[in-house]
Amino acid sequence: MTDSKQKVVAQVAAENTTQVQHPWRASLRTAFAVVVALALLAKPVLDAVSASGDGSDLGGWAVAVLGVAAAITRVMALPAVEAFLVRFVPWLAADPSIKE
Repeated sequence: MTDSKQKVVAQVAAENTTQVQHPWRASLRTAFAVVVALALLAKPVLDAVSASGDGSDLGGWAVAVLGVAAAITRVMALPAVEAFLVRFVPWLAADPSIKE
């Protein structure tokens, strides 16, 4: 490994993201986003399945759920949203050690 690559690896290891520092918290945030996405799309998915009767539309709905979950995860990464989470929903904040 070249010297510059070793420096980058050392820097990344030293900085430890919140996902590395708090892996269960990162998992909880992702699970929260998926649960919200599933809750938002549950009725249309169930209606689509009962209309077709065979579940052939589920692939498209799976993509929709993943898209909504990705959007929720992205919004939760915004600094203003993180500040809100730290203040009002600390169990969902990225880093529990940050205080106002």
